[in-house]
Amino acid sequence: MNIITDCLVFFVLFIWQRISQKKFIILCDKYGNIGNQLYMSCFLIKWAEEFNLLAFNFGLIHNQKYYTKPGNDIFLRYPYRKSVNCTKVQEILASSLNRISLRFLKSKFLKNINSLNLLQNKTDKDFHELETSIQKNDITFLRGFIHNQPYSIFRNVFSKIKEYFEVSSRYTSDINEPLESLKEYDILVGVAIRHGDYKTWQNGKYYLSTETYHQWMEKVENFFASKKVGFFIASDEEQDLSIFEKHNFFFRSGHPLANLYTLAECNFLVSVPSSFAGWAHFIGDTPIFNLNTNVRKLSSNAFKNW
Repeated sequence: MNIITDCLVFFVLFIWQRISQKKFIILCDKYGNIGNQLYMSCFLIKWAEEFNLLAFNFGLIHNQKYYTKPGNDIFLRYPYRKSVNCTKVQEILASSLNRISLRFLKSKFLKNINSLNLLQNKTDKDFHELETSIQKNDITFLRGFIHNQPYSIFRNVFSKIKEYFEVSSRYTSDINEPLESLKEYDILVGVAIRHGDYKTWQNGKYYLSTETYHQWMEKVENFFASKKVGFFIASDEEQDLSIFEKHNFFFRSGHPLANLYTLAECNFLVSVPSSFAGWAHFIGDTPIFNLNTNVRKLSSNAFKNW
């Protein structure tokens, strides 16, 4: 049954591309969490704008529901076009395109149709060759993740990215709740606690104890000593809140979408390096300071813009 479905999906895709006379790029697998998926979405928008392509973002599957535009397009396209949105059909398409991309990854059946494993891109030269390949092929299936490209490469399409990822209004109250609770403070600092898989990922390189986050919060308060500082603490796990009792704070665990965009509304961010905090830093244009185990006094230029 899968073979029949895949043949039909590929045939429609092939004819669609020929009729449109535009090159297609299709992100076919869902890599990591929402932060990773939003970061990868930026590349699709960048390439669609710069190379006049039509992009299909099935790497965002299941998280498109948070956004007005991708949430109303079964094909998850950029540039956006509203369409009938049937979740079941969308999931069938996503599964089929994932299988098709794997087949093309193993063997090249047709000229100018290619499947690329993005994890093989290690250097700036590899990235340049990737962009050249995307421009050359009629249909490019993409898998995996791009590491080590800064958000600054999306500067020219930032307004397009922000417009496309307009959050659905049904999440507005959740996003604003911590902001309202902390509005009496002069400065709002977002703290993104990253635990979960960070305990083991890269042998715990970026894992900090809750106490270490607290110690950094003390340094931040000292840095802004002349101001009343409120903290919004977003965590992927429940925490012992007594650790933070000396601070003015609002804590929330889970709620990935709401936490992401509340962090983006803060004046400053502190976190270990992660795609989650990275998206808040980018989309909110919010200065960030990356934490590590070396707790110390903050320098005057500690917080960085992208």
